[in-house]
Amino acid sequence: MTPTEPVTTELVVRYELAPNAPEGIPVRILADSLTGLADVFEDVNVGLGGRKGRVDIEFRASNRGSVECLLAVIEAGRLIAMDTTTLVPYVKLVMERVAGPDGVIATIAACRKHGISRPEEVKPGMVIENRAGRVQLSEEVAKFALEKSTQEDVWKFLDPLKSGAEAVTLIHEGEVYQRVEKEDLDYYRPVDEQQETQDLDERVTLIVLGLHFEGTNQWRLRDIRSNTTMGCKMADPHFTQAIREGLTFAHGYLVDVRMQTTVEKGKGSSSPSREIVHVYSLRDPQRIDEPLYSNPEEGTTLRLV
Repeated sequence: MTPTEPVTTELVVRYELAPNAPEGIPVRILADSLTGLADVFEDVNVGLGGRKGRVDIEFRASNRGSVECLLAVIEAGRLIAMDTTTLVPYVKLVMERVAGPDGVIATIAACRKHGISRPEEVKPGMVIENRAGRVQLSEEVAKFALEKSTQEDVWKFLDPLKSGAEAVTLIHEGEVYQRVEKEDLDYYRPVDEQQETQDLDERVTLIVLGLHFEGTNQWRLRDIRSNTTMGCKMADPHFTQAIREGLTFAHGYLVDVRMQTTVEKGKGSSSPSREIVHVYSLRDPQRIDEPLYSNPEEGTTLRLV
């Protein structure tokens, strides 16, 4: 096919202003945000490698006070004209890799929420449930998402959330790809900029794999959402007392718990420590409707994920 014109597709970056920010967001911050997003695309292009040209953001002044954003295929600093049958799918591939439901932006938050700090910790078929939906983790995407430079670029893209915006949404060719809200901002904070500790309080169902009462009272459990195996300290005195009084259970039993996770700042990675502060129920998977132990906790507000 004979080349005709450069390949460009429409990209919309929507910044939703918070009600308490009537003065708007400074232009400098918006410009830095778009530059950060362009750098994320560059990170993904480098990771994909071996392609003709790269997908980049092209900014054009359309009307006074307005900037048009286009995803363009660029080579040697200029737009290139190639077979659109080949390039349009490639543009979509890169967009999916950056901002799709299983892309780099979603993977950064998913890994941070669940204490995954290295790509090799991602297992085949691992799916994590987030408030925004399901993220199918892959080691390939995690390699991009867990790179320090990529996390710094995404953090820069989300700068408006620190300066008056309550949400940032990426829309490509009329389709919403990714929406990040201000309340999720800490899940994108680069490791070097994290506070000394970050806490997560959630209600989860875990599978009992092993009980270890030596020293730190660490239990070995598996999260049914992500299939992640973890060590977790049992700190519910009522459940511990029930065991002392004769409550018995075995490998494979299900516990519905309130778990607190503390992610401590480390050298280039995060090391989560987990503690079960309340056990709601214990069930034999073969008799799921008949709990062996039940202790509903009332009057406590949890942040569920």
